[in-house]
Amino acid sequence: MILILSKYLGPCYGVSNAFNSVMSINSDAKVLGDIAHNSVLMEKIKTKKNITTIKDIHEISRGDTVITRTHGITLEELEIIKEKNCQILDQTCIKVKNVHKIAEKSNLQEKKFILIGNKKHPEVIGIVSRCKNAIVVDSIESAKILLSNVQLNQNVVVASQTTFDEVKFFKICEFIKKKFPNLRIYNTICNDSIKRREEIIKISSSVDIVLVIGSLKSSNSVRLFEVAKKMAKEALILENPKELDFEKFRLKNKVFITSGASVLKETALEFIDKIFYFCKKNSIEIDLKESL
Repeated sequence: MILILSKYLGPCYGVSNAFNSVMSINSDAKVLGDIAHNSVLMEKIKTKKNITTIKDIHEISRGDTVITRTHGITLEELEIIKEKNCQILDQTCIKVKNVHKIAEKSNLQEKKFILIGNKKHPEVIGIVSRCKNAIVVDSIESAKILLSNVQLNQNVVVASQTTFDEVKFFKICEFIKKKFPNLRIYNTICNDSIKRREEIIKISSSVDIVLVIGSLKSSNSVRLFEVAKKMAKEALILENPKELDFEKFRLKNKVFITSGASVLKETALEFIDKIFYFCKKNSIEIDLKESL
């Protein structure tokens, strides 16, 4: 078996920074939702730190220590936290903060702000809370409907959810360009997401199976899995090493392993160790390579 490892196994900078920061605190703390969309990461934090995940901002009490997740929070949630005189440990990804600034500037300048992304994703919800003139679209079809009543001479600003599909983003932008002459486009898709996607496109068609380590709740992991499903003979997405079914790999000659941006490096290594153990146990020779 030839085992090809992604150059990008492990977390992106934003998730890595947030994880290390949270692991360094000594006080009890609350976080609204998961710090990142990965249950293994959250489990590792909670086994060592007294971190409480809450679903409602009103579960925060006066004086609490509050961690903001990497996806960011809404402007309203931030104001409530400040009103309750809480200590804020801001772990919002710097890439997401950049989109916040674009939304806030569009709001001040009274421009129409179009965000390309999934309207139900917490990152998107946080971004649009910062601009009262925001519209969220995720396809050309939704753009046609939602932008039909916007004046053609309107000053328009376009940005993206940081983990959105880059190809799809540019296709939607091309449609919007034809409709609005007074247009400013910001490509705010994270470079880390782009590199992982480019790598999986390059390799998937040449292997027997692709394993994407990541959560189905993670938009960047799901996008990698969707690409792998289209291009590879077979593809899997698994979040926890306990889910690994060795029989899926028994007769495979070439295996490619990559991960979403919310996956810890040690979690990825646990997957690899289990595959090595399986091969050794079943007298299968294994050749380890890194992707080019």
